[in-house]
Amino acid sequence: MGVINALTVDFEDWYHVLYYESVVDRNRWDRFEERIELCAGRTLDLLERTGVRATFFVLGWLAERRPELIRRIAKSGHEIASHSHAHRLVHTLTRAEFVTDLRRSLEVLEDCAGRPIRGYRAPSFSVTEATPWVFEELLAADRARVRGGLALQHGERIQLLQRRGSHLPVRPDPGPL
Repeated sequence: MGVINALTVDFEDWYHVLYYESVVDRNRWDRFEERIELCAGRTLDLLERTGVRATFFVLGWLAERRPELIRRIAKSGHEIASHSHAHRLVHTLTRAEFVTDLRRSLEVLEDCAGRPIRGYRAPSFSVTEATPWVFEELLAADRARVRGGLALQHGERIQLLQRRGSHLPVRPDPGPL
């Protein structure tokens, strides 16, 4: 097997970045100047010119407000995946809050993309040893929506939790792919 190259994009606007959370009230996100349209256009143009396809990890909150932009990304041949709905750190959520956030993001993203969403990336690498139930909930969401596998992206590594209908055990990351 040859080398597999993957390009992923965390698709969020500047005010979604958790670094700014202490000064940017998430209840006011809709009042900030958007830069996502310009950045998306430039990124999509570059990817088109170079013939590269990517996975865009999109916030459900953003997809609710810019569905045409998410449709454009999907129609350009790129994969749409979930980056949560509200961009909250997973380890700060209860299991029920996580499930609600996940379902909401999957519903809006699937509506925009016109196909099942099969990937998830936690905001700021926030799946920890304190949240082992995340994997169970992602698998449950996968079973409810699609056949095949839900890929979890955490940092630079991907763990495939399901392949060809048989479940793989969740285990510590074995290192670089």
